[in-house]
Amino acid sequence: MSFFSVLYRKLGILCCLPQSLLFCIHYFPLNQALKIPVLLKKPKFIMLRGRVKIMSDAPIRFGMIRLGFSEVSLYPDNGIKLELKGGKIIFKGPCTIGADSCISVNKNGILEFGNGFKATAAFKVACHYHIIFADDVLCGWETMVVDTDFHRLTNMEDAPVKSYGLVSIGRGCWLAMKTIVLKCTILPSDTVVAANSMLNKDYSAVPSKALLAGSPAKFVKSGVFLDKRNMNIDFDFSNRVYEK
Repeated sequence: MSFFSVLYRKLGILCCLPQSLLFCIHYFPLNQALKIPVLLKKPKFIMLRGRVKIMSDAPIRFGMIRLGFSEVSLYPDNGIKLELKGGKIIFKGPCTIGADSCISVNKNGILEFGNGFKATAAFKVACHYHIIFADDVLCGWETMVVDTDFHRLTNMEDAPVKSYGLVSIGRGCWLAMKTIVLKCTILPSDTVVAANSMLNKDYSAVPSKALLAGSPAKFVKSGVFLDKRNMNIDFDFSNRVYEK
């Protein structure tokens, strides 16, 4: 990384400090807040109610939670929007949520981010009941997660249809770009979800290290998972055909 790139990044962090410090003082005990564990880039605060907690086994440190920073050049560097009407957000360790993202928590919602959670860009989550991301979950571009239908349906007997439910994403899962996760989704650990898929039920019965795809998502095959120690693709250009 060049000198100017490093300088630009450091200046960007300096610009984030005032609002980040105010956010931390609003939500954390003073001894935690002064460490500025949450860094916010270009935040838009629609509402700041409820509680935010860091429940990490590791020591709380500066910038361990980064919200709104640009991770993907294809999306606008416009920070993060927070609509915290109440409820609770729990961070269980370092967390990264990229630019063009939004977190909305209703007055009784509980939203949990596991250690090492990462969403690259345009991540949207609306929590009215309870959403759990276990450790080391990766969400691709434009992932959307909601635990409610927002509007209640009524059947022909004039009885309400349950329109909310727990969402639980297991450890080490990878939700590829444009995945939609709806209420009552239960995803076991190390599951890979293909791009443009929609999850809407309990997938606990699928084999270990499964690939799901489709809308609604179905089991495709087992024995595949995201190994974060070896994620780089080795391209072979030797047989590529192109016009000179």
